[in-house]
Amino acid sequence: MIPYFHPTCSIKILSFADDGELSIGISGMWFNGSFGAVRNTLEVSYRFRTNDGEYSDWVSVSPSSSRNTYSAAVSISSLNFKNAYILEAKVTDALANIVSAEVTAGGLPVFDWSKDDFNFNVPVTLQDLIIEGEGRASDIFKIRDINNNGVIFSSVVSSNEA
Repeated sequence: MIPYFHPTCSIKILSFADDGELSIGISGMWFNGSFGAVRNTLEVSYRFRTNDGEYSDWVSVSPSSSRNTYSAAVSISSLNFKNAYILEAKVTDALANIVSAEVTAGGLPVFDWSKDDFNFNVPVTLQDLIIEGEGRASDIFKIRDINNNGVIFSSVVSSNEA
């Protein structure tokens, strides 16, 4: 009798940088033994798609294996961090082909900033906004409410009245 068991497969998002590099981890368990004269084999791959697109071809990776576990770290570059990506991983051994549950990476953040700008990526409602003269970087804006309809801001603007 051979103590074979079907492999398992999971994928997790490790990081998604604003330069478009996505790091993922793929891991699971597998039967790291033999079926008499034939040794079991392990193949690991992943694929991804944009939220409304079609999946890419499967991309093979080389996992490290220790006893009955395996893992692989993968970096995918040249993605747009403002897009959401759906990923799957697949593990194949001599007897089974297992696909992980889908995971989502990225998507447009609620807000993002750089040295040159500050962006709100949700509908914004400004209430009681009165701007007289030039706007100043020292004007203070604060979030009053976040709900399913967007973000509501209130502002406090100092002024010198003579």
